Amino acid sequence: MNEAPSPRWTFALLLVVAPGIGCFPTLPPCDDGCSLDTDPATTTSQTDPAPTTLDPSSSATTGAVDDDTTAGESGTDSRGDSGTDGSTDSGATAESGETTETGGPRDPCDAALADLAYLPGTYEIVSDKFAARLPVDGEGDAYLMEHCASSSDLLYHSPTNVERGLGVATFPSWNAFDDQVTVNVIEEGPLMVQLELVWSVDTFGDPTPEASGTSTYTYLADGRIVRDESLTYTASAQPSEGWWLVAFASFDADQIHWVEGTGDIAFTHVVAPNRGLDYETILHSGTALQQGSMCVATQVDDVVGIAAVADPLAPPTEWAGLRATEQATNGARAVALQADFARGGPPNDPIAPGSYRAQLLTVVGGSPGGDCDTVFAHTAPFLNPPSVDLVGGNASMSSLPFSHRTAAHGIDVLGSTTIELQLAEQSPTTLFDLFDTTTSGLHVTAVRVDGIELESWQYRVQDAMAIGHHQYLLIGEPLAPGVSLQIDVDD
Repeated sequence: MNEAPSPRWTFALLLVVAPGIGCFPTLPPCDDGCSLDTDPATTTSQTDPAPTTLDPSSSATTGAVDDDTTAGESGTDSRGDSGTDGSTDSGATAESGETTETGGPRDPCDAALADLAYLPGTYEIVSDKFAARLPVDGEGDAYLMEHCASSSDLLYHSPTNVERGLGVATFPSWNAFDDQVTVNVIEEGPLMVQLELVWSVDTFGDPTPEASGTSTYTYLADGRIVRDESLTYTASAQPSEGWWLVAFASFDADQIHWVEGTGDIAFTHVVAPNRGLDYETILHSGTALQQGSMCVATQVDDVVGIAAVADPLAPPTEWAGLRATEQATNGARAVALQADFARGGPPNDPIAPGSYRAQLLTVVGGSPGGDCDTVFAHTAPFLNPPSVDLVGGNASMSSLPFSHRTAAHGIDVLGSTTIELQLAEQSPTTLFDLFDTTTSGLHVTAVRVDGIELESWQYRVQDAMAIGHHQYLLIGEPLAPGVSLQIDVDD
């Protein structure tokens, strides 16, 4: 496994887990079950924010952390166990709904945003809300867990099934992460952690790999995870049976209780416990033209949803839409949510060689009382991005107003000191990519909603490591249609 240093790229990509005030607009606050059993003395804390202190000279301006810690120290152990534990300064666990002197929630599950940290060399991303690890050097160490629910690993693990954990696969032949993968760290937090995985697969042993590509995972402080899956399929030989080329998220069926689809792919399914040995049941099989989202939920309020789009700028050679399955291989049970590039058919219908690209949004939304509506609130603006109307300042929307590869609205600041804008549709949280190529630096100094200045715990700002003159701004407050958002910038 190779981990490359952070390069200077000319683009960036994204993904997420929570919305407005409280864990999500539709959820009651978390209880003490959100607490992590950790030592707050060695970790980042968002539970007791100080007054807003935005330092224009800082490369990453965030909400304040405890005096003895920094955002980069957010965890040294695997599976996010060293994240903050939601305790108060006196050591007592914060009650749900308690606030600090600045109005910020003491319980991290009550906040829309939680700082992210990347643990170098481990491929782990940790925060107070969730923790994840990619299966880049063996699927057994991959995990995805929601700290505001069970804190259990939700992913499916089986060495005999290529659709395990998260990734890209040609079923039933190979998983993109089974061979050597080079990991490039693009962004390291606290608003965004972004990892680019460069991979290739050659199961035939001939000079040409049958597939190669990049999988860019962007983790956001609101709980969203954006996957940009780009690959070239060049197989020189294929087996007699049909193959399935898919990007997927696969979960442990023994934990999943409920599967739901919405939009054009509406369906519901209760996962039966202790089902027989080997089987596969297709819960849903959509078409290329259908649009919708899918979600899995446990009985202890873990909720994970997924939405996918064929890349609008570089449409894939084939695209078949979303599919959901419940399956078992050698007794290991899985519920898989798949975005299908190409579905298996008879021998005369193989996967067509060509370029394939799609973006997937994963939303981790577990919290006491959580349900699939929580994540669908986030997938809706990803599938149908709301337009942004600039009503003040000299700024203009970028040539690509919304990028599915980043889930960000691009705004060219053009020397403005204040930008005023409105969204045409409701959005639980909103990411902006602000840039100004005419200056050597760009810094957000204040954010106001309908004239009221937001506190530091209500939004995050981060300089883009990969792109000069860019700064990311993540708003943790729901923005309703007609609400005025004012952004002060200092060039």
